[in-house]
Parts: sequence; C-alpha cells; structure tokens
Amino acid sequence: LDLAGRPDLRLVTVTMDPEKDTPPVLAGYAKDVARTGSDRWLFLTGPDDVVQTLIRDGFKVGAQKVANPQPGQEPFNHTTYLTVVDKKGNARDHFPAIRGANDPDGEKFEAGLARLTKMVANLLAE
Repeated sequence: LDLAGRPDLRLVTVTMDPEKDTPPVLAGYAKDVARTGSDRWLFLTGPDDVVQTLIRDGFKVGAQKVANPQPGQEPFNHTTYLTVVDKKGNARDHFPAIRGANDPDGEKFEAGLARLTKMVANLLAE
C-alpha cells in the first residue's frame, strides 16, 4: 500500500496489552517502526476495559488474554487483520495483515492487499 502522497490517511495501532504497552513504551515503538512519520501513524492505549471493548465491538476482531502463558508464548490470542475505519469511525472491512499458515502461496494475502488498496482509495475520495 503506497502511502506517499496520502496525507489524509492515518495508520492507527491499538495495543491489546495496555498494562505492558504504556505511553512511553508505545512512543519508543513508534519511533522505531513508524516509517510514515509520527503524525501519520498513531500508537494508542487506554484502560484495559475500554481497549478490549474497542477491539471487540468497534473493530469486530477477536482477542483474548491467555490465562497462564508459558515462557515465550504470546500473552494474547488474536486475529492478524487490519481493520479499515472510515472518517466517521465505522469499521468497513478486515484484511489479512500477514501471510498466514493457511495461505502458503500468499494468494489470499495478495487478493486482500488489492481489495485494501481499492477500498482505501475509494474512502479517501469520499
């Protein structure tokens, strides 16, 4: 997805682990990862109940804290999708964020990327 020349497009990452991902931690992550500039890629956190409600009811994606994670195990089970949210705050669609084990040749990912690119262009034109 080419973000150059799209100043009205924002990327937003919402932590699923607000206890660990404090504002200073997210600021460090943003500095290390955000190649589009800090004004265009936001890293957000908040109270756990608010974050979990946003993820579940707003973005309509699954996320669940693992009761007793083993060493090296992720503390959350969650989907790996990007959610497109329009200017009014409505979740419009979900797209694979990575090539998954059930997509070894990447066809689903590439098809999703094409749909994502088209949707973003259409939303930016609204």
